[in-house]
Formats: sequence, C-alpha cells, structure tokens
Amino acid sequence: MTVNSVTQSTMNIERMLSIRAEIDNLGRQLGTGLREDNYADLGPQRTTSLAIRADRTTIAGYQAAIQSAIVSVNIMNETVERLDDLL
Repeated sequence: MTVNSVTQSTMNIERMLSIRAEIDNLGRQLGTGLREDNYADLGPQRTTSLAIRADRTTIAGYQAAIQSAIVSVNIMNETVERLDDLL
C-alpha cells in the first residue's frame, strides 16, 4: 500500500508540474502574442510562417510603389491642369 501511495503521489506531482509548465507557456504566448520564441520551435509550420511573412513584405513593397506612383500621377495632373489654365 505504501509503494502504491508513493507512486501515485509521484505521478500526481509530475502531472501538476506538467500542467504548471503548460500554464506558463500559455501565459507567455498570451503576453508576447507569439506562439513560439523562434522559428525552429514552430516545427513544420515554420515554412508556412516564413512564406506568409515573405508575402506580407512583398505586398508592403507593392503598396509603397503604388503610393509613389500616386504622388507622381498627382504631380503630372497638377502640371497639366496649370498648363491648361495658361493656354
């Protein structure tokens, strides 16, 4: 009976420590907004995460180019309007 009781106590302690570690991990995730601390910890999902980041960077580049083109078109439009007023 004593051995069984000790074994069961040890298993309960291990479960509590495991639950505590999981709570700490979830608290870290909630606090940082990150699932893992680095890409290696993501496992197979790291390639998906990196691909999404690359796509977001590409889209940001396109948006910057579009904004630059808008400025250029606005300048050309103003120039044409002023030339039209002069003529």
